[in-house]
Amino acid sequence: MATPSAVVRGRTRSLTSFAWIAALMLAAVHVSSCGSGPALSPPPPQAVAITAQPTSQTIPLGETATFTVVATGTAPLTYQWSENGQPISGANGPSYTTPPVALGDNGSTFEVAISNSISSKISDTATLSVGARSPKPGDLRFQQVDAPSKASQGSSNESSASFMDNTSGWVSNATGSPLDLNVGDCYPGVEYDCGWLISVTPLPAGQSGLTLFYQGGDYVSLVSDLATIASPTTVITSLDLQPANNAYAAVWLQTSQSGSAFDLRHEIALPSNVQTTVAQDAAQSRVITAVSFDPSGQANLLSYGWQGDTTTVYDTKVVSSMAQDVGTAATNLAGEGYIITAFGGDPTNGYLLIGTKVQGDALPRAVLVADPSTTPFPPGTLAGYAIVAWVTYSSTGWTIIYEK
Repeated sequence: MATPSAVVRGRTRSLTSFAWIAALMLAAVHVSSCGSGPALSPPPPQAVAITAQPTSQTIPLGETATFTVVATGTAPLTYQWSENGQPISGANGPSYTTPPVALGDNGSTFEVAISNSISSKISDTATLSVGARSPKPGDLRFQQVDAPSKASQGSSNESSASFMDNTSGWVSNATGSPLDLNVGDCYPGVEYDCGWLISVTPLPAGQSGLTLFYQGGDYVSLVSDLATIASPTTVITSLDLQPANNAYAAVWLQTSQSGSAFDLRHEIALPSNVQTTVAQDAAQSRVITAVSFDPSGQANLLSYGWQGDTTTVYDTKVVSSMAQDVGTAATNLAGEGYIITAFGGDPTNGYLLIGTKVQGDALPRAVLVADPSTTPFPPGTLAGYAIVAWVTYSSTGWTIIYEK
């Protein structure tokens, strides 16, 4: 069908063309009216509101604490942090990091005032508690107590490793417990008939650089084997001597950090002289990391110096205990601020717990005693703790000491 048309000044133009022209005119009017309307009003100013308050913290002696606040409101926001009610010079951001904390900082309070052109707010008060000192980063001599490597302690990723004499193995990116000193480790008087158990904890995600080693060997080869194990990057953390079976077991950590420079010293002392020997090492910035008894009842001590810290002087304490009383002995040592750096012994000679702490430190350390009456612990309880002692004294009796 033909399109209707009209005559304009002697020309014929289709009605469709007229409709198109009208649409353009309407669009022009619409655009013009939009451009000439009133401007949108800016949003009204917003008062300061705190959406996340600073939280109280417990920080190891010598480390720093960071307090953080989250606030909203019309910019710019200004911040002023205060400690014990006094403004802190230069603390003018949403977070504040303290200098390394000292004993005198225990109980200090922190708050922040936030303001803009509309209003101001003062945050809740956060309290700083000072906890026991952590070993220095990279120091393998303290059973990984309070180290980042123990963040996943107690997780479902933990496993155990059992091994016999004349065998060895390793686990990359992992740490391990001291040896389970089990009275049933060895068949009485039978050469090469011993077995041991350790707990293996993988490093948390994003961490690497530590390898766990374990080895069962001939007792007659102990001295030469210790020389082979010794290196600037390794620290033996547990030793068990079983001379009646011509056997021994050792556990050690190796770091990939170059220039670690740990040096091993094998010392032998009568039980009555152990405290003196340990104290002499501590005065030289050395730490005892493993102990066990030889056939004559003398204590074999493994001590390490570390070039990463040659000046710290340590206090030490040696406690002799029966297997059933290890939990009480460990709790008492931790209450005095000691890290149990070495544990070893046997039912005949008893068990030695060797505690080490920076000279003068007195803050108590966190300790957990696992035994048939206390386990299992609730999920997450063990995070950050390290196993420092483990003894099994009967088919139903055992104790594991965790320290932080």
